[in-house]
Amino acid sequence: MPGEPTAARVVQDHWAYGRWALASAVALWFPLNIYYVLMPHWFGLESAGALKALINLVNPVLHSLTAVGMLLTPMLVQHQAKDPMDHVGRTLGWIVGFFAAGSAVYLGVLWVFRFELLRLLYGGRYLEFSALPIFLTGLLPFGATFIVTFGSTLRALNRPQQLFWSYVISSLVAIAAGVPLTRVMGLEGALTGLLLSYIGGSAARCWFLWHENWGRRSLAK
Repeated sequence: MPGEPTAARVVQDHWAYGRWALASAVALWFPLNIYYVLMPHWFGLESAGALKALINLVNPVLHSLTAVGMLLTPMLVQHQAKDPMDHVGRTLGWIVGFFAAGSAVYLGVLWVFRFELLRLLYGGRYLEFSALPIFLTGLLPFGATFIVTFGSTLRALNRPQQLFWSYVISSLVAIAAGVPLTRVMGLEGALTGLLLSYIGGSAARCWFLWHENWGRRSLAK
């Protein structure tokens, strides 16, 4: 039949997308994991254990956001088919609002019950990190909200290369800010670096979405 995809075309399309996805997976490792490499070297193994212990408190939300993000892409593809910009923009808006509201509720619960959680999960260990470190940890789902939703939108718009470059920017933020902050501030610096990488990656994705899609459309009017 005319227009029926050939095996060679399918392989070509998969490789065109998959090579960027593979590069993104490599670039993603650095901003999320470099602190677990550096902290034992600078502050001992217990510092890395404390970082992991605090991250575990928000992992249920982070993992849930990642899982939901995988489901968002096909939904956004359907909305794009109706109207490439309007439907995607409106859907993205309420998704971000919903996720941000859930992250705010989780932050509130985490803050109010932080002492009970640390005693229940870790037998009272890490109570010395129950102030600013816990608060910084609780902010991470907000950053993940924008990372996941904007990332799903870029995938729906078939922009894997822009997704890769956003991860590169997150890594550059980790190098320029996260690593020095960790060296000076220890655990609090690592958490701040993670949050800044989320913010940098989210800002890059937002700019790509605006510049490549809504921005160009506005200029064309």
